[in-house]
Amino acid sequence: MDQSHRLALVAETSGMTNAVASRTTPAPPPTTPAPRQVTVRRDDTLSEIAARNRTTVEAMHRANPHISNVDLLLPGQVLALPAAPAVPMENERPVPTLPPPPTASATTATQGASRARSAAAEQLAVSRVSGPTRLETLVKNGGTLQQGARGPEVLDLQRFLGMKRVNQDSDFGPQTRQALETFQRQHGVAPDGVVGADTLAALKKAGSAKLGEAAGNVSPPVRARDLLPQQPGPGLDPRVAGDRALAQHVATGVLREGDSGETVRSLQRLLGFSAAGQTGVYGSTTRAAVETFQSQHLGMGTSSPGYGQVGKTTLAALTDAASSSTVGNTTISARGRAQMQDLVKFARANHQGGSRGDCMAFVWSYMTRSGYGKLDNWNDLPGMDGALARGLPDYVNASAARLKEAGLQRLDTATNPPIKNPHDSRIPPGAVIVVAPGSSGTRHPTAGDIVVRGTRSGEFINDGPAMNYGTQGTWYGRILGVYVPE
Repeated sequence: MDQSHRLALVAETSGMTNAVASRTTPAPPPTTPAPRQVTVRRDDTLSEIAARNRTTVEAMHRANPHISNVDLLLPGQVLALPAAPAVPMENERPVPTLPPPPTASATTATQGASRARSAAAEQLAVSRVSGPTRLETLVKNGGTLQQGARGPEVLDLQRFLGMKRVNQDSDFGPQTRQALETFQRQHGVAPDGVVGADTLAALKKAGSAKLGEAAGNVSPPVRARDLLPQQPGPGLDPRVAGDRALAQHVATGVLREGDSGETVRSLQRLLGFSAAGQTGVYGSTTRAAVETFQSQHLGMGTSSPGYGQVGKTTLAALTDAASSSTVGNTTISARGRAQMQDLVKFARANHQGGSRGDCMAFVWSYMTRSGYGKLDNWNDLPGMDGALARGLPDYVNASAARLKEAGLQRLDTATNPPIKNPHDSRIPPGAVIVVAPGSSGTRHPTAGDIVVRGTRSGEFINDGPAMNYGTQGTWYGRILGVYVPE
């Protein structure tokens, strides 16, 4: 079957209603004003489009009832805008007035008040959270958590341990095990790297447990482009507003000890503070974290101007550090990580329900239609044999220039030791994996197999949602390539 027939199969069977429904808009009668429209840009979300056009997500959804998944918008898609603006434009909103820096005579009193506010805010955060986390439920039911696990329970653990947000990846790998063993040694628990009843009790005693997204009240730090309003009605998510307020503040001044509010909370998220530590108060702990970051990333010391304060240079360095992640010798940009998340969402929403030998057609469609790397058209990489899964590695592995053409990086050979198993915990969600013909799970004798790595343990998506690659211990075969965006 050639590529054009495969594309027709994908469009016909995978339920991609968003793009189809928005291709054309009937011309209005002469007496009716032309409808307001907007074209989706790459990386747009419905909340961002609503904010730019003075409306709300709810109003946008009402104006576009064909949108079945608000998290899945395609570049070039045309959306209808509500008839009239529903909220003020961002630049029409009053900018919050920030309190002036404390005077020298008020420094001592301000620091004392800051410490008191910090303690009160942390206690309030703890008191607001109710209900067990997923990790607590697992352990309560007799389960344990150890290296190799993936999923929300691991994410809970990483937040409980206070790991930096760029490392909160729901993957129990060596880094998480090391952090857990360090915690266990510090709290008198056998450092076996396994979360059981004793370790969970220590986490609770340390004041880390019952905090995080699982409880539903204290949300984790995420990228602004992923946010949708958590409460009905107009307005930006407070985390987005805080990030923007922080950028506005340092554009004309600095953030320093004694300051408070959403600007400080955004700073604490960038520093990787746990949910309980994001108090919104710039106290001694926040200042120490800023100084440590400045020393490690900017070479600053006690005699450096601005040491312990956050200005333009420090904020830019913090943003850069928080917006990329590294696997082996490969650094994935914030844009690349966003594309990986979009790929998983797209694949989950548009597979045909079962693997039927069309893996390349479907995965290539996911990649080109969601905008993976530099791919945004079915006919990209014209020199590639698009009929077989192995066609992708056969083409891009030939040279660095071909990888660059696709906007991809090869991950399996950039790690030490190299990745040789699709279950390897170093493969992040949203990576594209190609295995050789004859490998475990493949059917075609010469084509090989191609999948999208999902976020759940053992989740591999191609033309179906659950490609069976067995387990880490039972899989056999050869990896032809593991690819991530630049």
